[in-house]
Amino acid sequence: MIGKSKQEILDQFNDDIKEYSIQDSFSNGVKPYEFTEASKLFITGESYLYLRALDKTFVGTDSYMGFAYFWGQEYKHTLRDANNTQRQRVHNALVTAGIDLVSASPEYEAIVKKYCKSVK
Repeated sequence: MIGKSKQEILDQFNDDIKEYSIQDSFSNGVKPYEFTEASKLFITGESYLYLRALDKTFVGTDSYMGFAYFWGQEYKHTLRDANNTQRQRVHNALVTAGIDLVSASPEYEAIVKKYCKSVK
C-alpha cells in the first residue's frame, strides 16, 4: 500500500468488499454483504490494527471511520467506550464546526453528549 493515495486505497477497498459474502445463519445459502456501516463490520486481530493505523491518517477529514483515537484527555472515557459510529459522528460534527479535536470546550462537550447518549 506504500505509495498509494487515500483515494486509491478507498477505491481498492470498495472493489474488494463487493466480492465479500457472509454466511446467513438462518439458511444454508450465502448472501452478499452490503457494507453500509463500519460498526457492522466484524474485524479482529491484526486486521484491526492495520485499519486503525489507516484511519489515523483520516483524522480531521471526512474519510474518518471511527477506529482511530483523535480526542484529548477530557473526553477519553466517553469516546473510548463509544462505538465507532458514535465516534465518527462526534468527529465529523467537530470538524464541521471547526472545533479543535483535542481541546476541551462547552461546544465540544455538547457534541459528545449529543452523539454519545448511550455511553455510560
